[in-house]
Amino acid sequence: MTVWERLICSMISVNQWDIKKTLKIIESMRANNMFEIESFKDLNVIEIGSNLKKSGYDRGSLTYMIAERLIKTSVIISKKGVSSTEELLSKNTPESKEFLKNLNGIGPKTIDIFFSLK
Repeated sequence: MTVWERLICSMISVNQWDIKKTLKIIESMRANNMFEIESFKDLNVIEIGSNLKKSGYDRGSLTYMIAERLIKTSVIISKKGVSSTEELLSKNTPESKEFLKNLNGIGPKTIDIFFSLK
């Protein structure tokens, strides 16, 4: 899995949606360009939410809340730099955990999921 696949999969695996469910729809997510983190900042919540739903991730209004979080995350990553963020998140370090912790909607459980994915 790429860093972006790990990040997005861990971000959507919240509130009674287990990572196992996410991993079952990963191919569909790839087909719907759900791992193109750089393009999220150019899409709106409805477009990302629709792509999540097409991928098999339909959580009602929560789908759009997750879409909003993905947009905010993509903006932060763009500002920091995609390559430098990817390098930072490729290692389980205090710095990478701190970066993740500061993203909207990411807490200790999500961080654990992120670093458990390979």
